[in-house]
Amino acid sequence: MKGLIRASGIAAAILCLLLVGCGTPMAKLTPEEENLIVAYAAGSVAKANKYMTKGLTYPKQEEEEKLEVTESYEEETAEEPEEDQDPEQNQTVNGDGSIPAEEVPPPVQPATLTEALNQESVQAEYRGYELCASYREGNYFALNAAAGNTLLVLHIGLLNTSQQPVECNLFARNLVCGIYINDVYAVDAMGTVLANDFTTYIGTLEAAAETDTVAIFEVPAETVQAIQLLSLDMEVDGTVYHVTLDQN
Repeated sequence: MKGLIRASGIAAAILCLLLVGCGTPMAKLTPEEENLIVAYAAGSVAKANKYMTKGLTYPKQEEEEKLEVTESYEEETAEEPEEDQDPEQNQTVNGDGSIPAEEVPPPVQPATLTEALNQESVQAEYRGYELCASYREGNYFALNAAAGNTLLVLHIGLLNTSQQPVECNLFARNLVCGIYINDVYAVDAMGTVLANDFTTYIGTLEAAAETDTVAIFEVPAETVQAIQLLSLDMEVDGTVYHVTLDQN
């Protein structure tokens, strides 16, 4: 604080000497000279302030300092390597160039419905399809397709080929069905609360008895205008099978 007072006093003394002599009239200064004296005095006071050790700073000087810091940061950032976002380069590969078994998608095996289900004494049989805007079962279930879509309903019969009752629990088999229309994948089967839903069927088939189940798919209406081939990808107990259903 003493430094600040001392500097202020010196600046004031200089100003007085310049402006007033001993009995002489006050000197007239040009605007440029007045600005010079004011700037010098303000700079001297500012230097005595510990928070302004550089004296006066001007907007242009501050902008140049900020620009230098920004350019330095951008140069450092540009030198940093970008992180690799390519998932293929992050994939684990064995020494021989093969992909570890846990990362390889399960193979798709051609099979019949019966072979895919692999249910003892149960034969599965495709019995056709129907297209509808709404599917109903009695007075307790109704399913409506969204605008522009239609419901493709597959009918699949389950037949007990033995002379003894057979418990059939497809729900426990983690069954997932995806429909292909003309060799183009469309959608997976919808989940329903139907007792005869093929993907979640649980029941007892009496000796030589059979039951009709359904798998319902909601597909764009234009995809079923000219069906030439229907097939399923069926995942059963973690194994994927490709089943051809209908071919014209």
